[in-house]
Amino acid sequence: MTPDKNLPNPSASLTSGGSPVVAGLSPGKSDIPAALTANVLSAAATPDRPHTVMAAAASLRTTTMPRELAEQIDGINQWAKANRREAKWESFWFWALKVPVIVATAGYGLLAKNDNYNGLAWAGATSAACVLIDGLFRPGTLRNFHQRAYFELSTIADDLFDQWDAAALRGDEAHGAIASRLIEEARKRKAKVASYLTDAEASLGKGPARKAGK
Repeated sequence: MTPDKNLPNPSASLTSGGSPVVAGLSPGKSDIPAALTANVLSAAATPDRPHTVMAAAASLRTTTMPRELAEQIDGINQWAKANRREAKWESFWFWALKVPVIVATAGYGLLAKNDNYNGLAWAGATSAACVLIDGLFRPGTLRNFHQRAYFELSTIADDLFDQWDAAALRGDEAHGAIASRLIEEARKRKAKVASYLTDAEASLGKGPARKAGK
């Protein structure tokens, strides 16, 4: 089969030295660092490792981003992960106190039928202890609040990345001005998340919500 002459020549995108050429730019004048570009190209050559491409692309994206904005996004992501852990722990403790009561209640009849009075005493004591702890600390109450915070904070971090990309591609603002505007927007959105977390924890007599960067 003869090659289709209408198809672009893959070698046309490379200079004689093998460096990639970005469309619209002269060789050697691309704003993309050569080392990172090579990482992306080499990652793309390994289809059995798709996450490598994503990691290389993320590294390329944050290279041109101001350090303050990159730290802001990282802090938001860390806060989101902390809320996800809190939500999981809330669910764990909720069921850790409910399951023993359910099992003890279900076993009362069997224990009574077999005249197992020691078992009845232990089942009653276990149920009473679980009900007491559950009433005092009410685990699981904040699970939905932390889960909501996790989704909202993850969305904020993604939005900051997307808005940075869009503004940088337009090129009508300096990088510092873009970063300053996005950081201020992120601050307001984080304050809303911190506000409802603080209100939720205060209603249960717990400490204030932990905020990223604080």
